[in-house]
Amino acid sequence: MSVSAAAGRQAVVPMISYADGPAAMDWLADVFGFVQTDRMVDDGVLGHGEMLAGNDDVDRHFARARDRGATILSDPQDNPYGRAYRAEDVEGHRWMFLQTLDA
Repeated sequence: MSVSAAAGRQAVVPMISYADGPAAMDWLADVFGFVQTDRMVDDGVLGHGEMLAGNDDVDRHFARARDRGATILSDPQDNPYGRAYRAEDVEGHRWMFLQTLDA
């Protein structure tokens, strides 16, 4: 969930295909809290969409996702690289949300 402060853009840009792109973008915004920055729809078909993930507290993010219907694959837990949990979205794509731990 890294966002480049200088460019205001995410450092990693995944390209994910959804059967119903507009509905998936709405779901990602509602459940994972992603922020839509661009959406191009023609005859109900998503041609292009952009969203920012942000840098939420992972425990708060987990509770929101769980409460709004994400399929939880693992509860938040501390690892050497940070605190993380895994979930599936509305069409079964798997996501890992990570909060780095302060040294």
